Amino acid sequence: MQETVLIALTTGVLTGVTALAASWLTSRGNVQAAQAQAEITAINHRQDRTRELRRAAYADFLAYANELHYLAHTVVGHAIAGDQAAVASIRAKRIEIFREFARRKSIVHLEGPTSLEGATLRVDHAFTRLADELTRALDEGPLDGIKDAIRPAARDVTDAAAHFLREARTALETPGVGG
Repeated sequence: MQETVLIALTTGVLTGVTALAASWLTSRGNVQAAQAQAEITAINHRQDRTRELRRAAYADFLAYANELHYLAHTVVGHAIAGDQAAVASIRAKRIEIFREFARRKSIVHLEGPTSLEGATLRVDHAFTRLADELTRALDEGPLDGIKDAIRPAARDVTDAAAHFLREARTALETPGVGG
């Protein structure tokens, strides 16, 4: 009888130890799976956040570029209409306007990716050329030919902005680049 009790007791202890070991292994596996899931979720969240920050920076840059483009046309309209006070007011704000443009350009550069720097600089150079051509046309006249004088520079701005838009879209659609 003692032998039966000893066998039953040994079997019970082995079963209990086996159950504890299986439980420990299962629990350890669950913890590791939960940690892996948390890491994946954090990575996905970071990528989504990066993509949204970049998208916002690109949209802001393009929106301001459009504002500057329309501002140039507004200056032309005022000049042709003979409203020199309005033209002078806008010209006085040129440094402030370009400082704000440079700030937005810098944000795009900071948000990345580096593949967009060329497109951003292309827009910047196009606006600088447009501003220079507009200043020259306003200073040297005649005002009735101002539209023709700035047309090539204005076209460069439009082309540069369209190029930036294509590059930004590609960057946002490329996994690991856009976010």
